[in-house]
Amino acid sequence: MIKHVCLALLVAVIAISCSNFNLERVPGQTINATSVGGFCTFNPESSIAYTNFLFVIDYSGSNSSEGTDPKKRRIDKAYEFYTANKMTNYMRWGILTFDSDAEAIINDGNRNNPIFTDDETIVENAFNTLRRKGHGGSTNYADAIDLTGSAIAKNNAIDPGQKNLYAVFFITDGEPNVGNPQDTNGLVTKVGQLIAPGDIYFSAAFYGRKSASAEDRIRRMAEAGHGKFANFDKGENVNFNDLIVGGETIEAWILKKDTFFVYNLNSAICEDQRYDVDSDADGMCDRDEVTYNLDPLNRSTPQKDKDGNLYDTGYSDYIYYLTVMKGKRELPKCDEKGRLDADMDLLNDCEEAILSNLSPSGTEWPKGNVWTSGNPVDPDTDNDGVIDGLEAMVFRNHLGWAMDDRINQVWDGDKEIAFRQIQLHRNPLENDAGTAFEYDTKIDLQSDITDGRACYNFKQDKLKLYPVQAVEKTHPLLRHGANENVILVYFIQTKFKDPNGKGIYMSSFQILDANAEEQSSMGSAAGLKVENKMFTPYEVYKKVGKFE
Repeated sequence: MIKHVCLALLVAVIAISCSNFNLERVPGQTINATSVGGFCTFNPESSIAYTNFLFVIDYSGSNSSEGTDPKKRRIDKAYEFYTANKMTNYMRWGILTFDSDAEAIINDGNRNNPIFTDDETIVENAFNTLRRKGHGGSTNYADAIDLTGSAIAKNNAIDPGQKNLYAVFFITDGEPNVGNPQDTNGLVTKVGQLIAPGDIYFSAAFYGRKSASAEDRIRRMAEAGHGKFANFDKGENVNFNDLIVGGETIEAWILKKDTFFVYNLNSAICEDQRYDVDSDADGMCDRDEVTYNLDPLNRSTPQKDKDGNLYDTGYSDYIYYLTVMKGKRELPKCDEKGRLDADMDLLNDCEEAILSNLSPSGTEWPKGNVWTSGNPVDPDTDNDGVIDGLEAMVFRNHLGWAMDDRINQVWDGDKEIAFRQIQLHRNPLENDAGTAFEYDTKIDLQSDITDGRACYNFKQDKLKLYPVQAVEKTHPLLRHGANENVILVYFIQTKFKDPNGKGIYMSSFQILDANAEEQSSMGSAAGLKVENKMFTPYEVYKKVGKFE
């Protein structure tokens, strides 16, 4: 039945808007769906990690015929270590020397461009060069550490997807006299900065001087580098066995931070803070859309431009309402390319940019790269386990909170963190425990992770479905027929050794029929299909940092 409704937004008691809507779009009684199932994380995967060993050797004048090591015992020590380990798989070698400045003995043809290699001929020739090389000049620790950093950075850039570990062995008689810094504290700080990216170990050996202060400096540098220390004059050697960790490894996948969500996307929190039907799954419930003269069956209700022509904004009605209609800001133009949602987080690229937060606390990823708006190739930009689109919708007026670590805080009187309330389909900003719309989603680990694969049982008895009309003008993943609801089921899996990493977003958009007879007669058979084949993987850990 079609009813004509005049919607009046009163400003100075003047009605300014009037449209026609089918009130039958607003649903009648909801029904319940039950589901059982199970899923597993991916099988463990093997990966190759290279240990890149870098000798950094002092060739200053103090090592000359009248100095600390005229017979080059330090070169013999380095060569002994090389010959003992040269047949080890997945090891590569580099050699730098330093006096007044540093140079790469193993390089790409330029003394300033160090490389790593597993070519035995190249390494043998490099050691022969060291045996012939004369001593001279001052001692510049700082330049040697800088060239070490350059060697690591250039090697990582060759293949960003390759796992690399670095064992730096700094061999010196311990008295820097040029370069900046030269003092012990400054050099210790510089070593700390060198290894800061991780998977880098800085070890050191001291020889040739009976100087407690010089030995202490080198020892402290090794400690700052999380490496080993040896005094060659005391007959000490460096055991690098626990630093050589390259090779083929098996990495298990685990569930990240209990991140498993079931969410009926045809439900939304209304202005009165209660859940109700959202036919077009745009984050704004139908009765609010009717109130504000928006179309409940169109995710992006056409608006009039300055010439009075209708156009598609490209933004969801929810975002349009919170920005333009509330007078907070205008929305930039969104072209066709900007309307893509590559990461399947329920926001297109234009909408990701609207999730702005000038002082985000949870969005630094990768290290040193702080996102102040949503990343269109990362479904969970702030890395808290709740995808950007869902987080923006449940936090309502606080669109920027999807870019901040708010999810582990309590924002109402329910005494449960927002993360858990969203899992239970509750409003994290309103005390609504025990309402009819609350879910009872439950997963249980089947057994201990003994084979590197985690498997879970799933059960849910409470999932509200709504009798809605068909919707085509919405997000491609959210289109549905009459009486159908779109349910998002997702989890995030990460590497066991990187439990807070970006991992893989595993999503499943499923359609359930809001038919009371079918649900009651078929029981859990009419519910969600929670099994491995239903999930689509999106490898976030391979895409973060790219913003194209």
